[in-house]
Amino acid sequence: MTARTRFRTWLLAALGAVLGLILLLVLVGMFLPREHTARASIELAASPERVWAVVSDCAGAAVWRPDFESVRLETVPGGPIRFVETSDEG
Repeated sequence: MTARTRFRTWLLAALGAVLGLILLLVLVGMFLPREHTARASIELAASPERVWAVVSDCAGAAVWRPDFESVRLETVPGGPIRFVETSDEG
C-alpha cells in the first residue's frame, strides 16, 4: 500500500466518521419532542403563601436577579400563569 493510498483511506474514514456523526445527531433530533417544558422542584422552609409573595413580586425581582431586565405575565384561559423573563442572556 502506497503512502497516497493510505492517506486516501484515512481521509475517507475521517470523512465517513464526520458524516456518520452528523447523521446520528439528525436522527436523535428527529426523535426529540417538538414541545419542551423545563421543570424543577425544591423544598423550602417557608409557607406557600410566603413563597408566592416573593416569586410573584415582579418589581422586586431585580433585587435577587442582577441580570434581570423585565418580566411579562401571560395568562392562558384555564391554564397556568406564565412569567416571561428578559435578562442579559435573552
